[in-house]
Order: sequence, then C-alpha cells, then structure tokens
Amino acid sequence: MKKVGVAVLLLCAVALAQWGYDASKPPEVFTPLVVFPVPVLRSAGLGLDSALASLIWLNAIQQIGEVYGSYEGLIGDIRTINALDPQFAYPYAFAELVIPSLDPSKLSDAIAIGQRGVEHTADWRIPFYLASTYVVHLDDRENALKYFGIAARTPGIPSRIQATALNYGTQKDKRAQTKAIWESLYESSDDELLREQAYTNLVHIGILEMLEEGIRRYKASKGKNPKEVQDLVRAGLIREVPQDPLGFVYTIADDGTLVPSLPQSHDE
Repeated sequence: MKKVGVAVLLLCAVALAQWGYDASKPPEVFTPLVVFPVPVLRSAGLGLDSALASLIWLNAIQQIGEVYGSYEGLIGDIRTINALDPQFAYPYAFAELVIPSLDPSKLSDAIAIGQRGVEHTADWRIPFYLASTYVVHLDDRENALKYFGIAARTPGIPSRIQATALNYGTQKDKRAQTKAIWESLYESSDDELLREQAYTNLVHIGILEMLEEGIRRYKASKGKNPKEVQDLVRAGLIREVPQDPLGFVYTIADDGTLVPSLPQSHDE
C-alpha cells in the first residue's frame, strides 16, 4: 500500500513538472513552408505538380498579414504556383484583384500575373478581374475594353457578368460603370476576401451618392450650398456623417462639390 502511495506521488510530480514545462513554453508560432525553386520542386515532386501547387497556395493564404513582411514573398509564391500548375485559376484571380488593394506598389506584378492567367486558363474571371483592375487602379480604358472583351467571349461567363463586360464604355458616368463592375465581382465570387473587397467599394460609392444627393436637396431647399457635411445632419437630410470604409473624409467646396480625401498620417 505504501508503494502505491509513493507511485501516485511520483505520477503527480511528473504531471506537475509537465504542466510547468508546457506553461513556460513560448506561444506556438506558425512556421511558413519553405518554397524551393520550381526545378527542384518538379524533380522531387514525382509528377505531382498540381498537388504541390495546391499545398503552396494553402500555406501562402494562411500567411497573409501574419508572416509576410511585405507582399513580395506572397507574389513569389504565387509565381511558383503558376509555374507548377498554370491552369490553377484562383491564385491568378487573387493576385490581380486583391494584391493591388493590399499593396498598391505591387500593381504591376499583379497585372503581370493576371496576363499570364489569361494566357493559360479558360476561366472568365481572370480577364474580367484583370479588366476591373485596369479600370479601378489605372483608369486604363483601352486595356479594360480588351480584357472585358476576352471575358465576354469566354465560355461559362454568367449572362449578367457578360452584359457588364459588353456594356463597359457605353455609359457616360464612370462611377456607374465602376459600380456595375464591383456589383458583378461581389455577385460572381464565392471567396469571402474578394467579396469583402467588392462590398467595401460598393459601400464607399453608396456614401458618395448619398452625400451628393444630400447636397443637391440642401441647395434646393435653402438656395445655397452647405458649407460642411455636418450641415446635412443639422438640416435633417442625413442621420449622421457616415464613416467611409476606405478611410475617406469628406468636405464640401464652395461650389457644392463633394471632396473626398484621405487624412494624412502623423508620419507624413
């Protein structure tokens, strides 16, 4: 009986020691997958290039905003994925639609990845997203028309998305065109990150339209332009000054024009 008691005490001591060791360990840190050059991966992959590409993509998507100090590493991984499996469409789509918003300095890299995707896939999303990038970030009508045309001719494109692509350039209002593109992106994507990006921009456009309508109604009722957005609240035309999801603040020029601007950081 005495031996049993000693054994129990020993087991408790071991358990207590293990608990102390576990508590003292630093928090677990996500370790990124080391991605070797494509020739090395192919030589060791036993012909499983598509599986390797999927593995690298799953690893890369977990690192966004955590491991990558900049998006240079993410772009490098996407290029590796493209080389291993040129028909893997999603990384192309992600690169051209999301990366320019995350890091505008990587816009040219995102466009190059999208152009490669158009060459190697038959997915309508790739040229459609590439055309959208040309519209939103570069105001490049010529290339937007080119890639919207490619998207419209790609088999499998939904009819409404096809109509948006074909109608680009027919509307005089640039904002209406941009809004239609973001609506199509929101409705066509199953990916939450892409949908969030589209939704954020739609909310931004909605705020612009609401404030401009408020300014118009203010002038119609009072015979003069409001001096600041808060005047619309005081006049009961809007409930409150909305918070723009893209970080814009709004002022009103003397001629009644709504002026969106991004506040300067303290470092500038």
